[in-house]
Amino acid sequence: MTAQRLQHFEVFFPAVFVAALQQQWPTVRAVFLQDFDSPVIALAPRWLLEAQDGQYGLALAATDLLHSSRQTVADPLQTLLALWQPRGHASPVAPAGFQGGLAGFLGHELMAAHTLGLPCPQPDSALGGLWVGEFAVFLRADPGGGWTLYGPDQPELQTLYQAIAHCATVTAQAEPLQLQGPFTPRWSPAQYQAAFAQVQAYLQAGDCYQVNLTQPFEADVTGSLLSVAASLWQYSRAPFAGWLQMGGGEELLSCSPELFLALDAQQQVRTRPIKG
Repeated sequence: MTAQRLQHFEVFFPAVFVAALQQQWPTVRAVFLQDFDSPVIALAPRWLLEAQDGQYGLALAATDLLHSSRQTVADPLQTLLALWQPRGHASPVAPAGFQGGLAGFLGHELMAAHTLGLPCPQPDSALGGLWVGEFAVFLRADPGGGWTLYGPDQPELQTLYQAIAHCATVTAQAEPLQLQGPFTPRWSPAQYQAAFAQVQAYLQAGDCYQVNLTQPFEADVTGSLLSVAASLWQYSRAPFAGWLQMGGGEELLSCSPELFLALDAQQQVRTRPIKG
């Protein structure tokens, strides 16, 4: 599928657009990436690898990109390598930034196991595994205002494009997010002290020179993270913010100031870490 410039829309808020699209087509998967100064909303992947219900699955989309079939995979990274076919040096379909392709995330535990040659870990939740899809349909924010839709100009995708055009003009709100209790750490104070002591031992032994020791905090909530995404992005002004929803209903909302790696058309690699 080769993406083309299809249609221009006036200014809309990404969170409002995605909420409207999910209400009309709950099966359509979407991901928003701030991508520094080139915001993009990628929609309806050709295929999607994700962790769900304690296992890894592959969803293969039908030709209309609105429906898909799902199968279980044992090694998601090997499946990813087999599925992904880079565009190479094809002509860009959009200004600098996302041109279509992969979008999503890979979990630290999964990548660490792959690097060390260990068995693929089973995810304890969707957030602990991966969510990666190949996207040929996407919306890009225009420098002069508004958004432009890019995608393959194929008859079987017209229903999807009509839904996108409709959702770009309507007002919808995600279910408001409400805390049902305070955030609590997953580790006990004793567990944290033990982990801290182990880090100190690694440093003193010369096994490593830096460790980013973190832990999750949890809270019961109702509603959707999407309802607070716009205000959080505006408040944080994070250049690499993002949002996506997994098959089990879990959401990932990111407000990161850190760029790991970026590769431009001249094959130059940039990195902007906040550590190290």
